[in-house]
Amino acid sequence: MAELVDLVDALLRDPSSRLQAAVAGWEFPVSREWLALVDLFDLQQAKASRRKPKPYPRPFDKSKTRIGGKKSARHTPEQLRALLSRPRIAKQ
Repeated sequence: MAELVDLVDALLRDPSSRLQAAVAGWEFPVSREWLALVDLFDLQQAKASRRKPKPYPRPFDKSKTRIGGKKSARHTPEQLRALLSRPRIAKQ
């Protein structure tokens, strides 16, 4: 059970995982390299332009709500352990 909590925690910290993107309300998952390249692209655009250019769209630019309709749907590791250790009701 503790290994499952650790794995879910690792997935929630990885921006390229679909689980993290879904929980955060992003449109799509992205790698850390993609985030760095987009920041560099925006800096180059700002350097080459006289006016402030529009930044390249990020998946988290939208003001979407998180899963469950709450703005702060994140749980602490202790809350996740408590949720995962609850007895499950068997479906008949």
